[in-house]
Amino acid sequence: MHGYGWSVFGLHALGIPIESACKKCPETARLIQSIDGVSLAGFSLLAPKTHIELHVGWAESVYRLHLGLVVPSECKLRVGSETRYWEEGKCLIFDDMVEHEAWNGSEQFRGTLMLDFLRPGITDFSTDMLPEEVRLYAERLINRCEP
Repeated sequence: MHGYGWSVFGLHALGIPIESACKKCPETARLIQSIDGVSLAGFSLLAPKTHIELHVGWAESVYRLHLGLVVPSECKLRVGSETRYWEEGKCLIFDDMVEHEAWNGSEQFRGTLMLDFLRPGITDFSTDMLPEEVRLYAERLINRCEP
């Protein structure tokens, strides 16, 4: 997923490993495989001086996790009325269905490991109304045959 200074190097899409990407990051892929209920996983990169505008996700069955990997100052996430700052080595977990936006006000890239995992009490992703553009994008990622 690319655009507006934000990109994601996907490792899992719709609960399916993206084999070509997982081969490039075998340790991370192995760790993700050990977590039950992961539907999406990848490395999220937010360019300097970037604002991801207010938006709402589509997957009601999951929570989103961001693990701070490279986090310069001035990088923050607002979910609903609450604003938090990413920290290296720490996780932010939030409901992607709540309006949220993100900023990188620094001169450096911000990097996180992002993953969606099933909410407690939910056993599968069947309750989600998958937008057609998301389904097509995920299929392209999953079927990509890069060495």
